[in-house]
Amino acid sequence: MRTIDRSDVTRLWEFKIGASYEALGQILVYVAMARRAEEASGNDCLIRGVIAAFDFQPEIAYTVERMNLSIELVTLSPVLAYAGGIPASAEPASLPVIPGQSGLFASMGVELY
Repeated sequence: MRTIDRSDVTRLWEFKIGASYEALGQILVYVAMARRAEEASGNDCLIRGVIAAFDFQPEIAYTVERMNLSIELVTLSPVLAYAGGIPASAEPASLPVIPGQSGLFASMGVELY
């Protein structure tokens, strides 16, 4: 997601359930590519990366600060996990039986109810 605040700062957002090294790598690439595109078009706006997640690996915050990466870390409220109406601790839904598809589910190791 891309947002622009009142100070004309562009933020590129990366949303994750749990932020790991992968999220850090993704946002670094996104910001670098966006800055390159802005420079090529002659714009000189400030672009920052944001990682928003419910949980962060401890090394992520340390690395962002120690390496002065100018990436913002936003911890999402657990209430947002219910945005789709399904609690995070809900039991898995059972799969319906579809005629002629039992072989497909069996090959995936799924038991039909």
